[in-house]
Formats: sequence, structure tokens, C-alpha cells
Amino acid sequence: MRGYAAISDDARGVASMIGGAMGLEPDDALTSAMFLIGTVDDVCDMLQQRREDWGVSYNVFGETDVEAFAPVVSRLVGT
Repeated sequence: MRGYAAISDDARGVASMIGGAMGLEPDDALTSAMFLIGTVDDVCDMLQQRREDWGVSYNVFGETDVEAFAPVVSRLVGT
């Protein structure tokens, strides 16, 4: 299963749409390691928490996500 990442002020709405297409409830999608959905602040917090909890420090995003995730990369570079 491929993950999904999105910067959005409506994380629950995005999770409902994307998670629902995969048979997941929004809350399950928002807490799944396969999804990264939220504001820039939310996504930065999630990535830092995943690094602390699971040792994950390498994430791959699609070409269409580069601009949306640039603020996340800028904020987390060197941390």
C-alpha cells in the first residue's frame, strides 16, 4: 500500500476522503504511519514524533508534493 501525504488546514476532511477510499475511518488514517496529513506545524510534529518513536528519519514524497512540503523541509533541516 502506498502512503499519502498532504499539507492541509482540513486534515480530517482529507483523511475522510483518502482514508475512506481505503476503508479507513478518518481517525485511523490520521494516526496511521501510512498517512501524513495536516498543517505544516502538524506535519513537522508528526515527523519529529515518528523519528523519536520509530527512528524514522527518511521520508519520500512524490514530485507533486515538493512545493507543498518545502516549508516542512526548511523547518526540520538540521534537526
